[in-house]
Amino acid sequence: MRWTLARILFIAAGVGLAWYVWLSWLGALPQYKHEALIEGTLMLYMLIFPSSVLFGFIFAALTIITPIDQINAGNAFLNWMFTTWGPMVIFGYCQ
Repeated sequence: MRWTLARILFIAAGVGLAWYVWLSWLGALPQYKHEALIEGTLMLYMLIFPSSVLFGFIFAALTIITPIDQINAGNAFLNWMFTTWGPMVIFGYCQ
């Protein structure tokens, strides 16, 4: 029961954080949209702390090999959802 509640609360926190970042990204001026994504990423790092260190190493290695970190202004939020939020929530859930 306790682990089920923890998993539900973690998924709720992850979805709530994605919603908060979406609203921040929509409301930001064009030159500050990337800051909403950075803020969300830092909050995710705090939310999944022990496994976020491993995720940071894997993400850094992937950015050397592939252009995963290149974000254009048009679909930056969608790119953030698939390259950062999704894997970090999966890492935190498996933790």
